[in-house]
Amino acid sequence: MEALIELTELISQNPSQFAGKLEWICSRCPPKGSLSSGSHRLTRLHLNAVLAVSRFISKCPNKGVKTGPGPFLQSIQLSFRESFWPQSFGIDSIFAFYSDFLSYVAKAVELSPDFATEIVDTIYGILICAATIVNDEATCPEIACQFYLKLLRIWFLVFWGILLERFVHL
Repeated sequence: MEALIELTELISQNPSQFAGKLEWICSRCPPKGSLSSGSHRLTRLHLNAVLAVSRFISKCPNKGVKTGPGPFLQSIQLSFRESFWPQSFGIDSIFAFYSDFLSYVAKAVELSPDFATEIVDTIYGILICAATIVNDEATCPEIACQFYLKLLRIWFLVFWGILLERFVHL
């Protein structure tokens, strides 16, 4: 993961020069449609690529990444099942992933109103479906609860800041 972080930092300093490298990282994200089917177990490579792309977007939110955090966020409810994660991934690793991922997405939202508009409906949908997830027998309540705690902690501050900024400009 450290090598991907270093590569992401290099790309974010000059995205146009390293567009091919960014595409390479994006190609390591879960295949399109595989998350929504619910039959796909993610690998560490998939998760590291999702984090790397999210990290890039948190630094350069308007650089037109083809595979961003959107597809992963749209299928986040599936991640509340232990079968979604690599077998070697423990609960602490899952919580650390959520924390890093949501922090990167929140930073991108702060930097880009366009990205915020794109992602806010997805976040809202995730929060709304909480009741159905709690009643889903296949869901691991500990994973779902930790996700929501991290989401609310990070996003409360983001949305509070956005609301204050808009209120001040009225």
